[in-house]
Amino acid sequence: MAILRTEDEIISSWRSDIAHPVVSISCITYNHEAYIQDALIGFLIQETNFPFEILIHDDASTDGTADVIRRYEAMYPTLIKPICQTENQYSQGKRISADFNFSRATGDYIALCEGDDYWTDKAKLHKQISFLNKNPGFSMSSHSIRFEFDGVVEKRKQYAGAPVINAGLDEVLGKGLFIALNSIVFRRKYFLDIPPWLYKLPGWHKALIYMMTGQGKNHHFMQEMGVKRRHSGGMTVRLKKAREETYLSRNIYLLENLKSYLSHTKDVPINKKLKKLYFRQALQALMKLKIIDVFQNILHMLKCSVL
Repeated sequence: MAILRTEDEIISSWRSDIAHPVVSISCITYNHEAYIQDALIGFLIQETNFPFEILIHDDASTDGTADVIRRYEAMYPTLIKPICQTENQYSQGKRISADFNFSRATGDYIALCEGDDYWTDKAKLHKQISFLNKNPGFSMSSHSIRFEFDGVVEKRKQYAGAPVINAGLDEVLGKGLFIALNSIVFRRKYFLDIPPWLYKLPGWHKALIYMMTGQGKNHHFMQEMGVKRRHSGGMTVRLKKAREETYLSRNIYLLENLKSYLSHTKDVPINKKLKKLYFRQALQALMKLKIIDVFQNILHMLKCSVL
């Protein structure tokens, strides 16, 4: 076990009320016994002058994940606030982050990191929160990360597309920027009312980024401050094929609903992206000789051009 500060030592540097965290760290986990300790350590090494809380949701893991969480909870009872389910909630259609962590978060900001990823920079939260506190026009912040697949570092771009330090929805959609989930810190006030359509998406990571950058900008720190793991048991790998097959329909659904969510203030960049998606969907339909679907997608393309 890594040598960590005690709970009292961490709290001693906080200048504001412990009962009112500035940041709520949201961590969801399932069968991450081999990884969850790294995630917890990444949270506990954070050096801040403001209070934070660690919200962990274990979705009835069948390995020893919950045991590791409870061991750390015993050492950090004020900081670590776990929910260890006895029945799996994801299989019952629950949106784990939204239903069990965001709903009980009390911080002005929410920082994200799933149980098989971890943070490496002890000043990560300090850097991101300091920037957001000074720049009210920014709704979120992110940073570069290192990718690892089964322990091997992947040679891939950490922030896809040309580096954009300050990006709004126009840049995120236009350049196809990749923003790692475990690098995100966002203002909770922009996500208090979760739209019902979001629950129909298999994932909410991309939707969150679009919703945040539609209401402000994202500031990206180019420093590497975390690790994103990919492993055979992870959701990214297990659901890869299914997500590839539904990529176009999922993204069209998301963007069409996003327009009304943002009160049609971002229709121009959204429609530009939608035209490309409808075109690709029309080509797929043509290859399958689904002529009616071809014409329907062309009509949607024309509608995006007019609006």
